[in-house]
Order: sequence, then C-alpha cells, then structure tokens
Amino acid sequence: MLITISDLYRIQSDRNQQIPSYTHHNSHLQEQLQRVIHQWHLGLPIQPFLDTDPMLDQLVYKVQTLLPNLFKPNKKLYLHKPIYTILNVEDMPHTIQVEVNLGFRYGIPKLVEWGIRSPELNWSDLVKLWTVTQHFAIAPSELKLIVIALHSDQMAQKMVHEWTDELHQQTQEWIMMQLSAEVPHDPSAVVHKSQNDPLWAAISNLEAISEVMI
Repeated sequence: MLITISDLYRIQSDRNQQIPSYTHHNSHLQEQLQRVIHQWHLGLPIQPFLDTDPMLDQLVYKVQTLLPNLFKPNKKLYLHKPIYTILNVEDMPHTIQVEVNLGFRYGIPKLVEWGIRSPELNWSDLVKLWTVTQHFAIAPSELKLIVIALHSDQMAQKMVHEWTDELHQQTQEWIMMQLSAEVPHDPSAVVHKSQNDPLWAAISNLEAISEVMI
C-alpha cells in the first residue's frame, strides 16, 4: 500500500485532529512560488511571472538572498524528488513516499524546504526526515534539513535542523500508529494531541534538535 504525505494528512483530518494549514491566499502564493522556483531551477525564464506579481517577486528574491548558491551549475539539487521506504505495520508492508528537495554533500543527503511557513519543524518535515533516513540507510545524525521560512511582510529566516535518533524513533512510532488504527466513528473516541502521541511528543520536544539560526 502506497502512503504519501497527503494520505497522512487525510487520515488525521478524518480523525478531526487539528493540522495547521495555509489560508487560501497563502496556498495559492505557495503554489506559484514552487512553480517559479522549479522553472528557475530548469533555467527557464521567470521574469514575466515576477513582473506581474510583486509579492511573488519579493519571495523569490528572499530565497535567492538566503540560498545564493542554490541553483549554480555545480550545486546539484533535485527538486520534488520522490523518496520512498517500506514500513511493515501489523504484518502489512506499506510504502511511505515523500517528495523532497534533495542535495548531497560529500555523498551525504541533505534536505531543503522553502515556503510561507514557520522556521520550526512541522509534522510533514518529520515524516520527510524519517523517510530519507530510512531510504538511504544512514544514521539520523548525518541528516540535516535547511528551512527557508518566508512571510509576505516579515523578514525571511533560514534555520538548519539536525535530525536525532530519538525523534527518528518517535516519528516512526507515530506513522505506525496512524496506519494501524482505524478511523473512530464515535466522536468521543477521536485521537487528540497528547503526550501519548509520539509525533506530538516529538514536536513538543523540539529542543532535542540542534537548531542554528543563520
């Protein structure tokens, strides 16, 4: 069974768990930003898009400023790269697949995320970090995630997050819990955020991750 970030989002939505989401305006702007950066990465012209949307132009400029070497020819980066791993849940194999912006430094993978978001890790980041670690069979401590957090009227932030064994294990437990539990029909049985939920325990314990503001 193939499981994506969207599937995990749907499972949590079915359980009435509160998942942060963009406003409609930010969602559209985020899609435009990803599309323009993808074209930029391919060497295609993007100026016509920027000329008609000053806010988009500002966001792209912020990405360029914080990641000046991102799209230089000698800096190989794979955008929206599908990465997958197999996770057995209750004797049933599940293929967990995520799309990541993936680069390598001395053969070690690193992830980059940019968008209208907080610089702190969110649950989607955790799932991506877990999946990439499993896919490449590396120690969690070898993996890093660079987050470029953008805002339409605030200064952009760049933060580097280092992955840990503890959060890797907590995230795996959370994914297994999502895939093994049936969606409750009784509203009183809805799963809420608590310390019993490994993912929310991980998110509430983010001091376990080394963060470096740049």
